[in-house]
Amino acid sequence: MSGTPPSAMARLWRVARVHTRRWLWGFVLLLLTNASAMVIPQLVRRAIDDINASGVDAASLRDLAILMIAIAVAGAVVRSLSRIHIFYAARDVEMDLRNQFYAHLTRMPASFFQRHPTGDLMSRATNDLTQVRLFLGPGLLNMVNTAIAYASALPLLFTLSPKLTAITLAIYPPSFFVVQRVSRWLYQQNLAQQAQMGKVSNFVQESLAGAHVTRAFGREQHQARRFEELNAGLYAINAKLTKVRAVLFRLVTALGSFGVLLAVMVGARDVLAGDLTAGELVAAVEYMALLSWPTFALGWVLSMVQRGRSSMDRIDGILREEPTIRSGGLTPEAMDPSVETRALTIAFGERRALDDVSVRLLSGKTLGIVGPIGSGKTTWVRALLRLTEIERGQVFVGGHDIVDLDLGALRRMFGYVSQTHTLFSKTLAENVSFGDSAASVERIMRALTEASFERDLTALPQGLETPVGERGIMLSGGQKQRASIARALLIDPPILVLDDALSSVDTETEQRILGHLRRVRAGRTTVIVAHRVTAVQHADEIIVLDRGKVIERGTHKTLRAQDGAYARMAHRQELERAVEKSSLAPADKSSPIADAQARVTGGAR
Repeated sequence: MSGTPPSAMARLWRVARVHTRRWLWGFVLLLLTNASAMVIPQLVRRAIDDINASGVDAASLRDLAILMIAIAVAGAVVRSLSRIHIFYAARDVEMDLRNQFYAHLTRMPASFFQRHPTGDLMSRATNDLTQVRLFLGPGLLNMVNTAIAYASALPLLFTLSPKLTAITLAIYPPSFFVVQRVSRWLYQQNLAQQAQMGKVSNFVQESLAGAHVTRAFGREQHQARRFEELNAGLYAINAKLTKVRAVLFRLVTALGSFGVLLAVMVGARDVLAGDLTAGELVAAVEYMALLSWPTFALGWVLSMVQRGRSSMDRIDGILREEPTIRSGGLTPEAMDPSVETRALTIAFGERRALDDVSVRLLSGKTLGIVGPIGSGKTTWVRALLRLTEIERGQVFVGGHDIVDLDLGALRRMFGYVSQTHTLFSKTLAENVSFGDSAASVERIMRALTEASFERDLTALPQGLETPVGERGIMLSGGQKQRASIARALLIDPPILVLDDALSSVDTETEQRILGHLRRVRAGRTTVIVAHRVTAVQHADEIIVLDRGKVIERGTHKTLRAQDGAYARMAHRQELERAVEKSSLAPADKSSPIADAQARVTGGAR
């Protein structure tokens, strides 16, 4: 097993050991399969020799034939059972590894996914695990079967004819060498085929996700030609593989036939010379036939083993990466829904996303956070839930350092609505009740009402049972945001966090949602991150972030009076709303907006 890190195969065997009983049954049945196969040539030898000696009657031949049929049927049944046990054990291992792999991914931080593209992780979770299963299933079965076949057939063949045994051993090594060389080439071509298939799959995935962009730029024909090129490349590789596999199969058949022919020629001379009986010759040829497939399949099995080992190494490479965010051991029975950050500093490389940010949010209060894009608002929110790496002594929830808290206990304190509104390929009701799958229809409807989604239900063809499609593609941006808000509100979290969760709705809908929140969240801890000051103006405290630093803090009223960054932001947004309203209303030539427009355009009143 050289070339593969010991930890990779050690991990595989640890998982496989859990299913030891099934493996053992499979190998015992494999022994019985080979035993039944080895007995039949001896019965054939006896029948032929008895016939030649004229020492057997019709009844004995009939009994012998019935016995061979019974053994053959029993062998077929045992063969099927052996494959069921071994193949099922391989699938059990595959399932266990896939569960481990998925659970491991859920514990990894965002920095891990920056290093490992989603497509690569998907390939390891599907293609690589399939190769591991094939190694443990057909690969391991054929290796063990080959060893058993040689260990049992060669001694029996030697007892019949040492000369024919020597011929067998002389033919198979060069045959195996040829097959192994071709198998190596097949292995490389299979890798190329998988890589090309990956390119085709990636192209299709990107094209479907960006279909609206393709149509908007009129690039349908260009994309179609690009797909044809990739598809033609895949076709060429597959055509070459098909030809070589066909040649290899014919080569194997020819080598096997040549070995049998040579054995018959040499054996026939021994029969005529009286050194070998006809029954012994037939039995020897059958043993050679029994050895032919395991021998010629060994090259294919070895390439399968190589693929399985390399695939397990790739899987183990991910599983060896330790999550940088580790769960603490503290699980308080109850926690006060208060939040505090003390000199919180987070850097990504040389850039500081947050720089010495200290904020205290008491239980039952509402905190508003505003600032330009890239100011560190989302990073601060993600630090509260330990979705990004932080140092001890910087973030506290309910008075507890969150580094010491169990991650499950910590995150159950929050209802989090992120900037990216991820919905699953399920119904609207299933998406809203994601945090509590046992939620009643009444609770789901109440959450949707609080998120101002109830008006949209009438436009959905199946109401709550409408499938929203992959990533919520059937919903508009505003509908996805409101469905995400409803999902957080349904669990009635001690601390609600809205991270720019109202950016895709108009001002009227925003105010309606915020009005609902002020009523249903009265006395509950809430964090609202927004670009529009209207979303945070009712907060008990507002902090203004810029380049990772807190540059202002206070209430809406005090910040407006300071004439700082917040006041300028509020003034600019008020002007934008006024301009928007004036563009929708009949022109008023005496309005201040009209004066400003005239000055900008150089026009006269």
